[in-house]
Amino acid sequence: MTNSMAARTGRSHSLSSVYTNFTALKRELGIGNALLAAMNGALRKLHPRLGIARYYLIAQPIPQTGTVARHTGRIQVRQLLADDPALGLQDRSPEEIRTRFESAGVCLAAFRGDEAAPLGFIWLLWAPYTETTHRCRLIPPEDGRSVLDVDIYIQPRERGGMTFMRLWQAANDYLRHRGITHTYSRISAYNGRSLRAHQRMGATILGSQVFVELGSLEILLSNRRPYLSTIRARGDAPDVPLPGA
Repeated sequence: MTNSMAARTGRSHSLSSVYTNFTALKRELGIGNALLAAMNGALRKLHPRLGIARYYLIAQPIPQTGTVARHTGRIQVRQLLADDPALGLQDRSPEEIRTRFESAGVCLAAFRGDEAAPLGFIWLLWAPYTETTHRCRLIPPEDGRSVLDVDIYIQPRERGGMTFMRLWQAANDYLRHRGITHTYSRISAYNGRSLRAHQRMGATILGSQVFVELGSLEILLSNRRPYLSTIRARGDAPDVPLPGA
């Protein structure tokens, strides 16, 4: 095979791979989010501080009656206090954990038997919270019935199992007993699996945000307040008040 033929064959295979990947992405996310995700990937290849991120703001109702827990093996959920050593096993910085407690945060973590490392955890916050990536300050409704869920994580080996369901059962029980009717969160539009999991639990989309990252500057475009905002690395994050459900 000549060099020119090999080059053409290589380009053909490359284009075929791009088309196949984009088709799978479109099936997973929808055409609009797939295009944004593809643009984000292309920009990241040009420079790691260029990109486009999209998020959905969602509200999820808390069931007002308890559910009968399905068999979850030896999985137990407990609240982690600020001095609990298991907090250090979360792969979250001490500064971030401290910030969450300062925002009236509660961490529930799932464990199997007497294992020290959590299988997963969820953070619930009663006070406003500044997201650390694509920064904005999420402000829950001031109705006394709403909280933020800002971080739910499941160990890779536990995904697709019972840990996710067990954590949400425990979180729903914890919140229902305290008169909470809704949780609010921000989910990446590029994470279709997470969005669908929340929607199966009754979540509704309240709005969306697009962050255009240009080095140390970000531009926020949203269909909710603030509709347009510029965010600098050392500047304040814009307030995003969440409407009552």
